[in-house]
Amino acid sequence: MKPVLFFFLLLWCNSNAMARLPSDSADYYVTGDVFRGKAQSVALDKPWRFHASDSAQWAGAGYDDSHWALINTGFEEKGIKVLKQSGFKQSGWFRTTVHFDSAAIQKPLGIKITNSGAMSIYLDGVLLDTYGSFERDGKSVYENQEQPLLINIKSPGTYVLAIRYENKDIYKDQLIFINSGFQVGIASAEIAMWSARKTMYAISVMLLPTGSVFLALFAIHLLLFLFYREDRSNLYFALFNLGVGLMLILLFLLTDTVDVRLQERLSPVWVFSVLLAVFGLSTFINHLFGSFGWRYRIITLFCILSLFSFIFFLDNDIISYIPLALFLLVALEAIVLIIIAIVKKRPGARILGLGILFFFGSIIFIVVVAATTGGFSVKGDNTWALALMAVFLALFVFSIPLSISGYLAWKFSNTNKNLKDQVAAVERLSGEKQVILENQKEALELEVTARTQEVLQQKKQIEQEKKKSDDLLLNILPAEVAEELKENGATRARYFDHVSVLFTDFVNFTHIAELLSPEELVQELHECFRGFDEIIERNRMEKIKTIGDAYLAVSGMPSNDERHAYHAVKAGLEILDFVRSRSGGKAAFEVRVGINSGSLVAGIVGVKKFAYDIWGDTVNMASRMESNSEAGRVNISESTHELIKDDDFIFTYRGKINAKNKGEVDMYFVDTPNSPAAL
Repeated sequence: MKPVLFFFLLLWCNSNAMARLPSDSADYYVTGDVFRGKAQSVALDKPWRFHASDSAQWAGAGYDDSHWALINTGFEEKGIKVLKQSGFKQSGWFRTTVHFDSAAIQKPLGIKITNSGAMSIYLDGVLLDTYGSFERDGKSVYENQEQPLLINIKSPGTYVLAIRYENKDIYKDQLIFINSGFQVGIASAEIAMWSARKTMYAISVMLLPTGSVFLALFAIHLLLFLFYREDRSNLYFALFNLGVGLMLILLFLLTDTVDVRLQERLSPVWVFSVLLAVFGLSTFINHLFGSFGWRYRIITLFCILSLFSFIFFLDNDIISYIPLALFLLVALEAIVLIIIAIVKKRPGARILGLGILFFFGSIIFIVVVAATTGGFSVKGDNTWALALMAVFLALFVFSIPLSISGYLAWKFSNTNKNLKDQVAAVERLSGEKQVILENQKEALELEVTARTQEVLQQKKQIEQEKKKSDDLLLNILPAEVAEELKENGATRARYFDHVSVLFTDFVNFTHIAELLSPEELVQELHECFRGFDEIIERNRMEKIKTIGDAYLAVSGMPSNDERHAYHAVKAGLEILDFVRSRSGGKAAFEVRVGINSGSLVAGIVGVKKFAYDIWGDTVNMASRMESNSEAGRVNISESTHELIKDDDFIFTYRGKINAKNKGEVDMYFVDTPNSPAAL
């Protein structure tokens, strides 16, 4: 058995007393002794006769095999050399003789077989059973059968036990949990079955529950770390538990399965779990009592290199010793750090050190006893001895997790106690300050009240100023543009497909201005434009600007309006009515109106004293409509006429009129049935 498995399964090893009788003409003797106690069996462990070729006649009893080579079937290092010298490549035959005396006949016997390849077993030429399958078309199956092969010898005498054996992986040395070759033993059927079941029961009882406990500890401490990540002790302990839990579960799978190649595939995963446990323990100990210095980095590097070496260089015997060496190195590191921490009286060192020192001390004790006595066994029905061994095994397996869990519990309790002390101190200080606070409470309340009133007054003033600025901004810009400017600090120019532009201009404004004083002129313009503003707002239009005595407005922006042309013409007619209603004064203003429909671009011009303006040919054409209009009339373009020709207006086609820079353009006067022009 390889060193790694030997180290971790040493507790479950037990030695069987092998019955031996002097060899006469047969290699082995099976007598009635095999039925006289559970410790009696015959191990066929002497060298067998071997031949590397293949022939069916070698299974029979009459074949002379005296010229065959002798070899130990366990295929240890010397045996493999003999196999190579004898021409063994992947298959061959093995033969030995067994004598059954009269006390061993007509009784059920069991042949116990440990195997790492494919084999067929013959007794005097009769095929008893085949384990696995031999290579055919490049495929083969190798099995390690744990159940004994049951036989019943009917007459005493010497029998030939022949085995045809195949293992093409024998030179790779890739099997960790199964020795190369095979081993055979003969016992009573009851003893053989009991031995096999005992092994499986022991493995199941010890490995599965123990592995499950470690995996449960992994889940618990991982959750503790996720809830409180500032303390990484739980994370490192969780990694250790994960490694040990996987190691035990995989160890059960590796010993339970009969598929040798499945064992080979699982072996690197098992080694990974061992290295993970080693890494987790080293990290945990260094986190508490050491440092993540060069020693820790070297151990981590060796863990990584060991895993890669094991995966890619399995044919090297030295590689199988690396996990054991790392385990011993981390054990030594943990022992030294724990002892130093205990000597320095580090908090919690004794709690943690008790379990760790017990664990490694038990390992040293087990190794020494196993090396000097050959293993452990409990003979007879000694209940107390079995109970003590069970208690010792439980303490051994759970000593580290119990001590670490105890340390983490102590640490949590100590932290909780410190927090309670801190809370008590805070409460004490709070009590002392309560008097001061109560004395200053009234003064503070008065100050807070005064400050609140001041803040509310400031808030009110700010809101008033803000409202003034907002109102001023809305007087300059459309509402949507003003909001965009306040939110973004800038506005983007927008393109409008369907709008109507309205221009107005006073007729003979220069002459009228000469008749009025500057104050009267400005007041008159103010009254007129204020009336225009009301008309524009009432007809859902947007005022753009005034230019001297000219007035510019747009319908259909910034909000879309399908009836933009109708509203623009209606506003123009109302402006005419408004101006006529004020013609009784000293200054008889007359106005002409021009309207055009189309598309344009609108936006803000400049960064100081900015203004919202519109551009495009539609604007220019509206200006031409105004300049070619007449006093007291609304002149529209063909595009506007097309949009409102079905509405309740009266149109007078003026024909094609030459517009500046536009050529001949169709123009229309617009009236209502009640307008003076229509009458």
